[in-house]
Amino acid sequence: MSTGRLVDAVWGTRAPASALGILRTYVHRLRKALGPAEDSAASLIRSTGDGHQLRTPPDALDLGAFRELLARAEQACGAGGIKGAAQVLDRRMAWIVGQYS
Repeated sequence: MSTGRLVDAVWGTRAPASALGILRTYVHRLRKALGPAEDSAASLIRSTGDGHQLRTPPDALDLGAFRELLARAEQACGAGGIKGAAQVLDRRMAWIVGQYS
């Protein structure tokens, strides 16, 4: 996301004159909180030109976990294991419901 969009998202039309400096401080603190500061390649927040990118492993997001689940269920179903596919889906749905209840 571009720096301008981040400033707009945080302050809207009321950005202070020091917004860019404050934003850099926020990003620095987020980097420290989220991951190894010594290894910038491993950082979850990467600087990209005039902005920042949040990089997450696919299984860190619900969508990635859902896609992995679907792939396993499709494999089980393709191997003739419809019951196994249903069990995979049941276990995952139970996890999802537990996360949001």
